[in-house]
Amino acid sequence: MTGRRAPGAWRVSRYGAAFLAAGVALALAVPASAVSASGPARATSGADWPQFHFNAARGGVTTETTIGTANVSTLTTLWSKTLPSASVTSPMVVQDSAGTGLVYVGDSAGTFFAYNAVTGAQVWMNNLGTKPIQAAAAVYKGTLYIPTNAGTLFALNAVTGVKRCSVNLGGGVTETSPAVVAAPDGSGALVLLGGLTKKEWAVYGVGNTHGQCKVDWTFTASTFPGSWAPSGYGTDGQGRHVVVFGSKDNDDAVYSVNVATGQMIWRHQTSTQPEQDVGGAAVISAPGVNGFADGVVYIEGKNGVVNALDLTTGATIWTFTAGNPGLTASAGALAGNSLVIGSINGVYGLNATTGKMIWHSLSGIVVAAPSVSGPAGHKVAFVGGTKGNLFGLSVATGATLWTSPGTSAGYYASPAVSRGRVFDVDLNGALTSYALPAALHG
Repeated sequence: MTGRRAPGAWRVSRYGAAFLAAGVALALAVPASAVSASGPARATSGADWPQFHFNAARGGVTTETTIGTANVSTLTTLWSKTLPSASVTSPMVVQDSAGTGLVYVGDSAGTFFAYNAVTGAQVWMNNLGTKPIQAAAAVYKGTLYIPTNAGTLFALNAVTGVKRCSVNLGGGVTETSPAVVAAPDGSGALVLLGGLTKKEWAVYGVGNTHGQCKVDWTFTASTFPGSWAPSGYGTDGQGRHVVVFGSKDNDDAVYSVNVATGQMIWRHQTSTQPEQDVGGAAVISAPGVNGFADGVVYIEGKNGVVNALDLTTGATIWTFTAGNPGLTASAGALAGNSLVIGSINGVYGLNATTGKMIWHSLSGIVVAAPSVSGPAGHKVAFVGGTKGNLFGLSVATGATLWTSPGTSAGYYASPAVSRGRVFDVDLNGALTSYALPAALHG
């Protein structure tokens, strides 16, 4: 690794992913043997955080209950590492087969890193080119899938960082973090993602019987200009496996595509005004949850409106105006019947059934997606704004129960919660782990 970031100008995407311009010289791949991932510094039992917003449905709620309202105030800094360049890539945390937890994050110089989740020691790094990495990666069955702004999807060994395969998709992916799922035909891993070149893709993952790093289908439509938004995956009320995503301006719509065929099922227009991208991730609520037989898609656009759409038909269930049009691209965390979501005007807690506001907390622009942990009735949402610290909010009331120690440059990346620890990276590239006292030493 080289030293600190070189000077450069900020680069800001359509919905706010900010980076320092490239110009940082980094070493090429550092083999896993250079830093051991094994040894006594291992994570405890608990849940991984393997994809953006926890899972392919983008639900934003971990299955573990270690951190809740009763103990969140005791979180303290476990370790902090400053990346060589700025970062907006939400971290992923996965425990390997040897029981070692690894934290994955990329930076604006095109390099991807893995750190030991307990000690913060660098395990490996791999330079994937000179273009920034803005999208969060996904870990699926031992493989790390990383899209880059150069338009290449890389598949790396998650433990060693060694490349397994790659595919050039012919266009920048930017913030469209991949959803990795089991292919409907049983063939193996399937990677779902989009880009800015009027296309969405399904790509066969490592070990797929149809081949690996090979495009299954490409979705295009006369109205579709491309996407900034991470896709959400689920099964609709008719049993179809669907991928749902928003489009960039000036289309400003939400699409549902059949994962088995690549064909569009429905399109929902959210705005007819310019520069109103639907940049938030599609949060999928399964059929039957909260009384909706068809399932629901929750998604926010730059017009300041949170939409609840019928997952099967695309029809509007409710809308909530969270603020004036502007820099918003948050994804909601669906915790039971509560939807916690960022906006240009702080964070809102909404009734997921009716869209009515339960509470409003914080102020300023929040594009990061809240991440929720805790037992029922005592859940905490972790989120940071574009300026200032990371916060832990009560999902029930919106009360601020914890503020991260020290100072921060602000966040576009969404936190990961795993094994009694909270991880996030700020706009200056400071990757920090916060832990409960019992987790401070593994």
